[in-house]
Amino acid sequence: MNHTADGANSSGAQAALTDSGCLSLSKPNFDTGFPRGYFRIRAKGSDQYLQPHFHETKDGTVLSLYNKMDVTNDAFGRITECFTTRPCQMTIISKAFFINHQGHLCCKDGGATIDVMGSSPILTHLGFSLRYLVGNALILAHHRPPTLPWPNPWSHDLPQFTYCCYTETIAVKFHCDPSVDIFWPRPESEWKDKEFIVVSKPKARVSVLGFASIARWAQCTTLASRWTDRTQDWWSGNSPDGVAVEERGDYDPEDVERREWVFEGT
Repeated sequence: MNHTADGANSSGAQAALTDSGCLSLSKPNFDTGFPRGYFRIRAKGSDQYLQPHFHETKDGTVLSLYNKMDVTNDAFGRITECFTTRPCQMTIISKAFFINHQGHLCCKDGGATIDVMGSSPILTHLGFSLRYLVGNALILAHHRPPTLPWPNPWSHDLPQFTYCCYTETIAVKFHCDPSVDIFWPRPESEWKDKEFIVVSKPKARVSVLGFASIARWAQCTTLASRWTDRTQDWWSGNSPDGVAVEERGDYDPEDVERREWVFEGT
């Protein structure tokens, strides 16, 4: 899936007409390195799992880390695995992910795909404007029609996530500038020609951005009701619950654990 009306024509799942005139799909894209079926994503060396913030399913919901607590029986005798996040100590049912037929990373709850969105706000001091670093957040994104100019942060080909079992890292390939600030679009050298990976304990602050940050590319303001309203939430730099997409950079032995992820079945 992508954020366009012709998403079925993406690589790995190209639609075609058979001799009988019926629409068919080529074989699913299994070249992502992720497991088949549903799986959890855990930060290696910890008991923290990737989850939508406050288990929301709305667009713009940021993914963060939650602690796995214990296994209990519910009122019907079913086994329920409980999770909690340190800021609010909220217990929730586990969330799972999967790779769809087009090779896109998706959240099982709600079926939303995973996108990336970031910002570089402006600080004004003594008449000078300065940019300060804000992390690129993993967010939930549902199907939406294309808008112009295309591609843009609202409608674009989704980033490609691939997992390397040797380095246990999740790489991210952008097809559109993920920034939604006034500097958009930035030169391609700032996002297209660099290597990015998913990390825990990001160095930069990660924020839940509001619909206003992306509204200029959306079709109408009524779509705001589908956007998360937890726009006051944020994670400081190096937060143990934070997750972001950072430039890969040089190998640093002391920085390895932030980059490594492992999978568990559901």
